[in-house]
Formats: sequence, C-alpha cells, structure tokens
Amino acid sequence: MRLHLGHPTEDVERAILRGRRQEDPAARVEPVLTAEVLLELQAAVGNVRVDELILDYLLGIVGQTRRSPQLELGVSTRGPSPSSGRPRPARSCKGAFVLPDDIKALAALVLAHRVQVAGATDGCSAPTRTPSASSSAWWEQVPIPT
Repeated sequence: MRLHLGHPTEDVERAILRGRRQEDPAARVEPVLTAEVLLELQAAVGNVRVDELILDYLLGIVGQTRRSPQLELGVSTRGPSPSSGRPRPARSCKGAFVLPDDIKALAALVLAHRVQVAGATDGCSAPTRTPSASSSAWWEQVPIPT
C-alpha cells in the first residue's frame, strides 16, 4: 500500500532533527492495546468472508489493468493477493462480508503502485509506476457485482 503524505516544512524538519539529538523518540512509545486485544482483532479479521463474486470483481479489476492502453504493465498475478486480504481488517469492524465498495475504496491505494504507466520512462531512469488520479479510473470500468 502506498500513501502520499508529503514533506514537513523546513521548520518542522529542523525540530525533528534537533529532537533526535536530544532523545530517542522510541523511548516515548507506549502500547495502544494489549496482546490479548491484538489476538481478538486478528481472530475477528479471520471471520470476515470474501465471497467468490468479490474475488471475481477483484480479478476483473486486475484484468482491466492488463488491458488498459494507459498502462504498459498491469498488476501481476501476486498483485491482488494482498488486496483481497486488506479489506478484511477494515470490514471486521463493520460486518461479516467484504463488499465491492471495500475493494473499490482500496484499489487506488493497494493496486496503483503495482502498475507501470505507458510511456512513463525515458529508457534511462526508473519508470513512473503510479498513475495519476485522472488515468487511474481503470477500476471504475469493472461492473460491480450484485
């Protein structure tokens, strides 16, 4: 999964660098849940079902990346594997089944960095793998299962 957070301002970066000279930030880390709660959450994720229609929908999105003229390289065979698993933790808080909207909501974050945009390399530098927002509507072209 790829997120774009941007960079902090120069003043914030300076404060971060100063702070690291004075103390180890890891020393201030405190647990946010117990081991028992973590195990309960992991068990809840395991109880969320991914229906065959959802897997078909996910594979349709993957297939669309491979056929898109905007993409030189589509999502690989391993690409959808984490994608089908990532909606499960989010869905475990909401219900027992992964829904098409769960897949659609995560497609840009999970699959977009697994493709290569057509014409995104000059032969000397590394290819730009992430499509722009305007060219990444390939997951919008796959019919949502009902």
